[in-house]
Amino acid sequence: MSYMSIWHWLGIEPTNDIKQIKRAYAKQLQVYHPEDDPAGYQELREAYDRALKIAKQQNEMVKHSNEPNYIEQEQQDQFDPQNQQNQNWLYVEPMESGPTEELGQMVIIPSRLPNGLDMASFDFGFDEWGEGSQSIDEFIEQAIALYDHFPSRISSDNWVELLNSKVTWDIYNKAEISERLLVVLEGRPYLPQEIWKLLEGFFGWKFDLGERWNGYEHEGADSFAEYYVKQLEEPGLRYEFLLHAGDIDVEQFLRFRYKGYQALMANKLNEAGRLLEQGYAIFADDPDLLRLLAEYYVRVGKDAEALDACAKLIQVVPEELDGYFQRARMKYQQGKYAQAAEDLQSLLIHTPHLVEAKLMLYHCWLKLGQGDRAKDGFMEVVEQAEPGSLEAIQALHGLAIVHPKYVKELHNRERQAARQQLVKNRRFFWRVICVFMALVMSIGWFGYAVVDGVKSGGTIVITSLSQLEEVGAGSYVTLTLTDIKDLNLGRYELEAVTRNPKIVIQNRTFADNNWREYGFAMSYFYVGGIKQHNVIFISKRWLGDAAKDSGYSATISGYIHELASTDVEHAAFQALQWLPLDNEKPLSYFSKYIEEGPQHEQSLITDLHLFSFGTMLFFLIWFIRLLKEKRRRLLKTLKERTSA
Repeated sequence: MSYMSIWHWLGIEPTNDIKQIKRAYAKQLQVYHPEDDPAGYQELREAYDRALKIAKQQNEMVKHSNEPNYIEQEQQDQFDPQNQQNQNWLYVEPMESGPTEELGQMVIIPSRLPNGLDMASFDFGFDEWGEGSQSIDEFIEQAIALYDHFPSRISSDNWVELLNSKVTWDIYNKAEISERLLVVLEGRPYLPQEIWKLLEGFFGWKFDLGERWNGYEHEGADSFAEYYVKQLEEPGLRYEFLLHAGDIDVEQFLRFRYKGYQALMANKLNEAGRLLEQGYAIFADDPDLLRLLAEYYVRVGKDAEALDACAKLIQVVPEELDGYFQRARMKYQQGKYAQAAEDLQSLLIHTPHLVEAKLMLYHCWLKLGQGDRAKDGFMEVVEQAEPGSLEAIQALHGLAIVHPKYVKELHNRERQAARQQLVKNRRFFWRVICVFMALVMSIGWFGYAVVDGVKSGGTIVITSLSQLEEVGAGSYVTLTLTDIKDLNLGRYELEAVTRNPKIVIQNRTFADNNWREYGFAMSYFYVGGIKQHNVIFISKRWLGDAAKDSGYSATISGYIHELASTDVEHAAFQALQWLPLDNEKPLSYFSKYIEEGPQHEQSLITDLHLFSFGTMLFFLIWFIRLLKEKRRRLLKTLKERTSA
C-alpha cells in the first residue's frame, strides 16, 4: 500500500492528528462495513493502522527535534571541523583500569530530523513491516493456517505453541505482531473463550481497543471491540461439538449462531429466529444452538417446536440437565403436570439444590391435587431461602394456595417485626436530633465562654460615667480621675502566730504611730472624681503631697471591683470622719472601686471553659457514636438486600 493510498482510503489529507484519523476511520466504516465488504474493510483497516503509525512517528520526531542537545563535544581539535557540521559526536575516554591503552573512540550521534519534514518524500517502507519481516510474516501465516483448520483452531495447546515462537518474544517484534494479528482476527473472530483469554493475557488488547474506540459510538465502529469484550466477560458458546459436524461451512454456522444469540438477548425475535434456523439448517446437533432455539420457540409461543428442540437437545447431550428442565417447563405450560413432575424429579436427583426446579415440581403437585406434599415443599423453601428473595416470594405464593393461615401468620409476624424496627428507627432518629442540638448548644456555650474571656482580658478605656457603670467586675480599665484626695488609709499585713498573715485596712496616722505592729503600708487609698462622682481607687504607689493639692488629677489603670458590703466601703466611710475639712469630704462614693496595678496575664482555661469544653466533648463523642451506629445499620441493611 503506497503512502497516498493510505489517505485515499481514509478520505482525508495527510495529517499527524490522531483524533482526526480516528474520526475518518469511523466515518469510512459506514462505507466499508466488515460484513458487507470484507475486502474493502481489510484495506481500510490496514490504511488506518499505517496512518496511526505514521502519525505517531512524526509526532515523536517533532518532539525530539525541539529538545536541546546537551552532548558536550570534547577535543574538537582532533577532528575535522567540516565533518562536525553534519553530525553530532561524543568523545569517549578510555577506562583508566582497562587492559589496553588505546585512544578514545568517537561515537557518532545521528542528527535529529528538522521540523516541517515532508513525510510524503520520506520512505517508510510501506511495502515491508520492518526488520525481521520474514519471521513476522511467517508467524501471521501460521496464525491464519491455525485458524482456518477448525480442529487446530479450538485447541489452546496449538495457540500456546504458536505464541511461544521465538519471534514473539523479541520486544522489537511484539508490537507489530500484536497489530497484525489483531487485524487478522477481526476478519476471523470465532474462537473459544479460553483462546481469547489466552491472547488477552499475552497481548493485552482489551485496554488498547478501549482506548482506540473511546468516544466513538457510531454503529459498527466499535463492533469488534464490543465483541472482543463480550468474549472475555460473558459465558462463551461451545465449539467442540462441531468436530463431528462433517463437511459444513463452519464459519457461516458460527456467524448465524452468534448473531442469533445476540438478537435473542436483545429480544429481536424475528431476526433471532431467522438466524438460528439458518444455523440449524447447516448443523442440527449443536447443543448451544438447540438451547437457543428452544428459548426462541418458547418466547414466540411455538410449544411443539420448543418440545422438539428440547428432545433433540436431550438426545445430543443426555448428560446435560438444561434440556430436561426446559422440557419440564414447557410441559407444565401445556398442562402436562404429571410428565413435567417426572422430568423434574429426575432432574433433582442430580441437582437437589436447584430451587427453581423444586418450585415448579411443587406447583405440579398442587395441580395434581397433592396439596400436603406441596405445602411441605413450599415451607422448606421458605425456611431455607433468604427473606425477601425471589425464591421465598414464589414459595409464599404457592403456600398462599394450600396453607393461607400460615402465610397470614407469617405476614403478621413480619409486620410486627417491621413495626418494631420502625419504632427503633424513630427513637434512634430523635436521639440523634437531641444529641445534635445539645452538641450545637454546647459548642455555642464554649465559644461564648472563650470570646467572653478574651474580651474581659483586654483593657477598657473609660471616657464616660456610663461606660464605668456598664463594665463588669473583674474588667481591666484605664481612666483619668480629677480632684484626687488622699483618704489617709493603707492596707497592712499584720504578723500573726499562724502561718497565714492578716490583711487589714487602717488609718495611716494610727499605723505610723504603731509602726512596730503595722510596718509599712502595702497600698494606699485615694478618691478621685469623674463627672462629679467620687471613685475610690487603691494604689501601691504613694502619691505624696501632690494628692493634698486641690485639682490634682492622674490617669490610673486597674481592675474594677464592687464596693458594696466590703471592708473597703467600711474603711472609706470611716475615713470621712478623719478628713480635716468638711468641704473636702465626699458626700458619697461610686458603687465600684478600682485597684490599680498591672494587668494580669489572662488564662484562656478557666473553670467555665473547662466545664463548657467537657460538655461539648461529651456530646461530640456521643454524636460520633450515634453516627457510627447509623452507618453500621445501613451497612447491615445493604448487605441483607445484596445477599437477597
